[in-house]
Amino acid sequence: MTQVPVGGVDPMEPVGGGGGFGGDGGGGGEASALGGGAVSAERLLETRAQEAERRAAELEARVAELEGELASAVASCEAAERRREIDRSLVEAGTIDLEAAALLAEAELSRMAEPDSAVAVDELRRSRPYLFSPGERGGARSGVGRSAGATTSAATGEAGDARASAAALGGLADEARLSGDRRALLRYLRQRRGG
Repeated sequence: MTQVPVGGVDPMEPVGGGGGFGGDGGGGGEASALGGGAVSAERLLETRAQEAERRAAELEARVAELEGELASAVASCEAAERRREIDRSLVEAGTIDLEAAALLAEAELSRMAEPDSAVAVDELRRSRPYLFSPGERGGARSGVGRSAGATTSAATGEAGDARASAAALGGLADEARLSGDRRALLRYLRQRRGG
């Protein structure tokens, strides 16, 4: 290890008036050399301690940054999981327009004290039944628009046709949503319009 000169003076160089090891300066030079070494070691330790403190502060800042990123990633994963759960519940409930129903279900979930996607979908089904296919609801709306004199077999046929139509419409909606293809979207919109 090399010693750093203290105050511009080499601690190994004798101190004295004549430049040599005279009677006056010989003892003083040795004491000066020992004192300078202790000062150098002390300064070296102080420098190392300051460097360690600086490095610790940098690492603490990096840890805080990584904890923030982790919290953001966890929140993002939870939001994606919640959206997936909503989509699954909506598909099981037979939604026609998944995207609109999902947005409304998320709004419903945000108003709940204890969010539950199944409860939100049920509430959405009660408040906005037009978002769900009639066949999935047990045919509750399948009889709408029938004439009073329709026979039971004709009513059953119409209900079956309505369910088949709703299922086909749901399939087209799913295809358009999953593929992102404009032609699939147009097929869905045409079928929904009734043409």
